[in-house]
Amino acid sequence: AAQELSHHLLGVVQRQVDEGRSREYMEGMDKVMIHTGSMKILDGFKRVYGLQDGQLRESYETLRDYGNLTGCSIPTVMRKAFVENGGARRGVLVGITMGFGLDVVEVEKD
Repeated sequence: AAQELSHHLLGVVQRQVDEGRSREYMEGMDKVMIHTGSMKILDGFKRVYGLQDGQLRESYETLRDYGNLTGCSIPTVMRKAFVENGGARRGVLVGITMGFGLDVVEVEKD
C-alpha cells in the first residue's frame, strides 16, 4: 500500500519508489487530511507514514464527531484544518473511493 500511495504522491514509476522519500514527504506536511472512512484507515496512514497526532487531528475529530461522511468528509476536514484549527498553510488531501481508489492532492492556502 505504501508503494502505491508513493507512486501517486511522487509521480514516479512504481518500481522506482523509495518508501523513505514518501514518508519524508508526508511528514513534511502541516496537515494530512484523510477521508474519514474508519479508525483503521486513519491509524494505518499514521503508522505507515510516521505521522504526528497534530497532522491528522482534523480527520480524527471529524470521524469522532460525525462518523464516516463519505465524500463530505474531505471538505469538512479541510475547513477544520485551514479555517477553524489555527489555519494550516500546506497539506495533503487523501480521498479513498469505493473499491481500491485512492486520490492524493497537495493543497496550499494563500
